[in-house]
Amino acid sequence: MKVQLIKAEVEQQQVLSNLVQFYLHDFSSYIDIEVESNGRYADYPLLDYWTKPKHDPYFIVVDDCYAGFVLVKQIQLRQQPYHSIAEFFVMRRYRRQGLGRLVARQVFQDYEGRWHVAQLKENKPAQAFWRSVIDEWTDGQYREQVSFKKVTQYFTQENN
Repeated sequence: MKVQLIKAEVEQQQVLSNLVQFYLHDFSSYIDIEVESNGRYADYPLLDYWTKPKHDPYFIVVDDCYAGFVLVKQIQLRQQPYHSIAEFFVMRRYRRQGLGRLVARQVFQDYEGRWHVAQLKENKPAQAFWRSVIDEWTDGQYREQVSFKKVTQYFTQENN
């Protein structure tokens, strides 16, 4: 299995928009969204990644086929910059094979500095995935915060 994390170009915005439909279908288990009269979910607001500084969209490609996407952005928390996984999606066909873990590790390696990774409180599978990946990646050196709607992990990636 050949896995690539490829930065998405603005010309590929429609491909990302198409993949987001699958993501929203999965996510509809956790948020109140419905398919519109045209049979699609509403356009996702984060698809303007190419117009915002410090926002990076990536495709996950397996054996030359799209397998998902990762949206990385920089946010400010307590007047400090943090990298954040805005969205992370692996198509069902590729789940439970280590692909998500591999991609997450690559993203963390590529972005040095503070990290913020949040999941909806209802999304227990995402929480389990991120806790496991981040615990392994940081050798347990992360902190977790639980709020009313989200569970968030914080850690620092230092490249040597």
